[in-house]
Amino acid sequence: MITTLDELCTIISDTTGIAADKIKGKSRDSEIVQARHFFRYFACEHFNYTQKEVANFLGKERSAISKNIRRIKDLILTDKQTKEKYNKIKRVVSPPVGLSYSVELNKNIEDYNELKSSI
Repeated sequence: MITTLDELCTIISDTTGIAADKIKGKSRDSEIVQARHFFRYFACEHFNYTQKEVANFLGKERSAISKNIRRIKDLILTDKQTKEKYNKIKRVVSPPVGLSYSVELNKNIEDYNELKSSI
């Protein structure tokens, strides 16, 4: 599970092929900008970081974060390639539904089997 902005940045980097330092940087190359937009979007919309926290992490103004999130939301809805990239990142950062339940269930079964064998 992702717990820090650095971890999220690494995942976005690995998924998009854009280096984490470039996502944090100031480049205006379209591929880098899109990876940066995805980072901002996932940080705020999926992991509940505030726009101010994301802005501080990236060394940007909060208003830029808000604008970029609106822009990527629009692109996800209207651009097929952007939506495909979004879905690819989402699959990586979001565990499948029921996974945490399944992991917990397996842990409970293991604990039960250990207890049973010790009796």
